[in-house]
Amino acid sequence: DPVMTGAVDAFEKEVDRGLSEVIGTLVTDWKRDSSGESNIGGWMADAMRAFAGADIAMHNSGGIRKSLDAGPITLRDIWEIAPFGNHFVTFMVTGAQLRGMLRHQAEVTGEFCQVSGLAYTWDFTAPEGARLTRAEVGGAPIDDARTYTVVTNNYIAGHLHDVFGLPEASITVQEVLPVHVDREVYIDAVRTQGSVDSRVEGRITLIGERP
Repeated sequence: DPVMTGAVDAFEKEVDRGLSEVIGTLVTDWKRDSSGESNIGGWMADAMRAFAGADIAMHNSGGIRKSLDAGPITLRDIWEIAPFGNHFVTFMVTGAQLRGMLRHQAEVTGEFCQVSGLAYTWDFTAPEGARLTRAEVGGAPIDDARTYTVVTNNYIAGHLHDVFGLPEASITVQEVLPVHVDREVYIDAVRTQGSVDSRVEGRITLIGERP
């Protein structure tokens, strides 16, 4: 519709002045990956873990909506990478529950998560029950009896059973205060860092093919 097109174009010209602001520089291309570790996902998870002060961050790969070539990072880029306006929440799990979450991530769910503060290796070629060959939080092996704080977004918190296999009725979810829209946290992180050079670090290693 030409009238609607004209109205949209007028609004686009108005907001483009603000969204074109360069807030930092990307050294290495950000590349999404919905079935393995990605450098953009790791960077976003790092930002949310630092903001929440949590032990672990887990961000759904499907919520990362854009890759980005190295070069200037604009406000528009962050809006397009994180367009949903989610906010962050935390919940507590034991080390034993965390191991179960990793099994569910590797073998069950379709919502694969990027991580921070956590490193694990899942070997699909190993016998069942022995496939989690590395599981560390903060560089130390997961302690089944210890309690860990996990930060994620409110969307994932509404699907804890589907994404992590957790019994939702027994998990207490708390908002991270003060409440921030997720992209505000990412924008602040880019501004603070100035130059962003995130790499795939081997936080997630998957051996063999998912059954």
